[in-house]
Amino acid sequence: MNRWAMRAVAARVAGLVVAPAGNAPVAPVCGIRSGSLEKAAGGGPSTWSPRTKVRGGWGRRRAAGGALRRRFIGVLAAGLAVLGVGVGTAAGASGDLGPPTSTAPELASPHGPTATLVGVRVGRHLDYDRTVFDLRGAVPGWNVRYVPALEEDASGRRLPIRGADVLHVALLGVDAHNARFASTLRTPSTLTPEFPTLRQVRIAGDFEAVVSFGLGLRDRVGFRVFSLTNPTRVVVDVAHQPRQPFGTAPVAGRGNAVNALVTGIRAGRHPGYDRLVFDLQGAGLPMFGARYTGSGATIQVGLAGLGSATSAPHGSYGGPRVVPIGLPELRSVTFTGSGAGGVGFLVATAHRHGFRVMALLRPSRVVLDVAY
Repeated sequence: MNRWAMRAVAARVAGLVVAPAGNAPVAPVCGIRSGSLEKAAGGGPSTWSPRTKVRGGWGRRRAAGGALRRRFIGVLAAGLAVLGVGVGTAAGASGDLGPPTSTAPELASPHGPTATLVGVRVGRHLDYDRTVFDLRGAVPGWNVRYVPALEEDASGRRLPIRGADVLHVALLGVDAHNARFASTLRTPSTLTPEFPTLRQVRIAGDFEAVVSFGLGLRDRVGFRVFSLTNPTRVVVDVAHQPRQPFGTAPVAGRGNAVNALVTGIRAGRHPGYDRLVFDLQGAGLPMFGARYTGSGATIQVGLAGLGSATSAPHGSYGGPRVVPIGLPELRSVTFTGSGAGGVGFLVATAHRHGFRVMALLRPSRVVLDVAY
């Protein structure tokens, strides 16, 4: 199919709207690919979390909404087939783990007697940078989280480290010295690889069976932690920036969630772009999408559930109708309505710049990035 036919299908998909709750206007529902990267839980300058009842939903428009939803799904599926767009996690090369997406703290308990740290090494992968802690002995525990600054254990003295954000790695049940208090490390205790995300790794303490390091990063990104054996290792991966390009054309994709329940809206500033996050209830991802309205600088965002064999989909949002943002590109978010299993929003931006949309898991959320 030629590019003009493809544009016609995309316009048809993006033009579908969700039946409104009451008289409120709504945004069209479409979808996009998934990816990685996000500010830490709690967001940036503007956040909202639910405390009271949710707004909108299925209600008395169920019959009409069901018909519209079936029409939407049919057209969306046809559009996706032509456009070749899908959703899922953004993976790297075959057999690779793909980029991590969670920014929540990672905790684990030691599995045996005190282990000994013997080395630290780093490596660059397609979608993430990796730090490996080589150990002798049992698998240790860990406490890995973002911190405002790197501090030396016991003394609390602030330590300089390269990077805009610091990921603190505490290995629990580990020593980095022998009985004579000589270092057991066979590698330098500070590494400066200057990878796409990982700029520097620096030791911050070896005190009372806890060895801690700071990972200096270019941005606050998703990370994961896991252990390997034979030999014993603890691995920390930090995601690269998403490879999805920014653009101004509508985007479309699929999801598998029964409902589209928005539980919070938050925003944060990243190098080169502002990020808006729609936090979702449940483990799956809804159909979702975005497009500019006309020739202005407002982006329509819609999310819709698929329903199931025994239940109709439900769309809801319980926060304030207007959420001020106040970042360089993101100015505000306005809830425009819900119905037919979906919810809609209007995102006011400062300029008609390129945007990208990604779906992230653990926890489920849809992310809109707007370039400077």
